[in-house]
Amino acid sequence: MALLTRTLGTVAVGPYQLQAAIAALHDEAPTDEQTDWPQILALYDVLAQVAPGPLVTLSRAVAVAMVHGPTAGLAVLGTLDTDGRMAHTHRLDAVRAHLLERAGDPVAARECYLRAARRTASLPEQRYLTLRAARLRQPSAFAGRDESVSAVPSQRLNLPCEERTRTMSTTVTNTVEINAGRDEVWAVLADLPATRMWLPGVVSARMDGDLRVCTTGDGQEIHERISDLSAEDRSYRFQHVRVPLPVRASGGIFTVTPGTDPGTSVVTLETTFEPLDPAGVDEVTGMIRGAFGQSLESLRRYVEEKVTWDAG
Repeated sequence: MALLTRTLGTVAVGPYQLQAAIAALHDEAPTDEQTDWPQILALYDVLAQVAPGPLVTLSRAVAVAMVHGPTAGLAVLGTLDTDGRMAHTHRLDAVRAHLLERAGDPVAARECYLRAARRTASLPEQRYLTLRAARLRQPSAFAGRDESVSAVPSQRLNLPCEERTRTMSTTVTNTVEINAGRDEVWAVLADLPATRMWLPGVVSARMDGDLRVCTTGDGQEIHERISDLSAEDRSYRFQHVRVPLPVRASGGIFTVTPGTDPGTSVVTLETTFEPLDPAGVDEVTGMIRGAFGQSLESLRRYVEEKVTWDAG
């Protein structure tokens, strides 16, 4: 940053120098709290004069929020509401959701997260935004613990049918047909730590005994208890121990069966969950169907095309 500071004082300032200075300030800070936001805001003020545009305004709104509070940042975002250049991007909704969450308006934030998720074509972003919305579904239910976590007892879903009905459990089924043999598909699914190659948003995965720990790009962890791993049946069960969804309990089973045509396979994912709020069962069903459907599509691309989820 010192070199950039000297350079900015000796040459004509252009957008590239300003963007480099902003990036350097972000790189120098170990955390958001330790970032020199007033200096970043000052640079964005200059950038808005040198190279005005909606994306500059969007980034400047975040800097304004960090310096003057989320309400001030939301006011800057409001200037983009009628800008036609933002009509086909999810970014305005995503940033507004973040600032609304910081402002203490979880209902409006959640609506913006879901709208942003519907508007982006990126599977990892869809998954991330949907999970952010899910965290806000029942904020009071997470009081006193990690707000992104729902701890579930592993036996809750292993109940007789009558008991499952009484506890309002619901099953969602997702399937995908893959142009690869059953053994090839099963080899990918059974390699449990390799989940990070195809599960959108997961940057690392490891096994701790029978517990699979997946870490997402924003540092959240998903813990799944794996059981009944059967090479003969090409299936395994999982029980969520920690998951960023508004559920009391959730788990499911992966199964690989032969496809309709020779050399193809069908992967079925049956997920059973008990919502925190029975009135929200349809909404959680939609979240799970959408997120897990994206996961299976990402699995298909990985098996067929060897494309990892983060390769675009």
